[in-house]
Amino acid sequence: MRITYGLIAALALAAGMMGVLGLSAVFAEEEEEVSLDQVPATVRATIEQHAGQNPIAKIERESEGGQVVYEVEQEVDGKEVEFQVSATGEYLGPEAEEADDDEGEDDENEAEEESEQAVPWDQLPKPVQDGLRAILGTVVPEKVTREDEEGLTEYEAEFTENGTEHSITISENGDVLESEEEIAPSALPAAVVEQLASIAPNAEIKEAELVTVTFYEVELKAHGKTRELRILANGQRLDDDD
Repeated sequence: MRITYGLIAALALAAGMMGVLGLSAVFAEEEEEVSLDQVPATVRATIEQHAGQNPIAKIERESEGGQVVYEVEQEVDGKEVEFQVSATGEYLGPEAEEADDDEGEDDENEAEEESEQAVPWDQLPKPVQDGLRAILGTVVPEKVTREDEEGLTEYEAEFTENGTEHSITISENGDVLESEEEIAPSALPAAVVEQLASIAPNAEIKEAELVTVTFYEVELKAHGKTRELRILANGQRLDDDD
């Protein structure tokens, strides 16, 4: 039995934290730019102490999870530096987490790119060409990459159709493994929106995709026991039910 299982992949960026899912369009954190004269006296004293002689570019009053925080931006030795102060005047330290997470994501992306290899169409195995032609028809893929993962070889073709970005992943035998289609955040089902809001209410959706994974579900019976296995067309095993 062949089953196609649809998944929604919402790729989001939490405020100050990469990789957390959420929906700021509906549950946005409150931000308000203020001047130094508008902050409480205790907050101002802390800001002036830590800013020193360096000019202050901007101060924002933010409400995060019901907690008010003042974020200060300034330029130090030609570089933009941020630090935070609580509503009571406590120094919370520099805003360095996002930069660290950005660097970590860049390293992860670089590692992923290194594991992928672009392949010209005329160098693709014939089963891969035939499989892509059967799906794409006259549409020409913009890029095809080969990736070896867990001892299995996959090919991913990226293409644009009617202004929408798509990708198809197939095995080296030409069998479809997965398809992805970029969708607008507003097209997410209500249940998905609710789940995202419960996971990270102060986050912003950066990208959303409809992901369809094709696998085979097989029921086996031996020694009086029954179990179900889910296996991709390339032989990769998914979860199974005992």
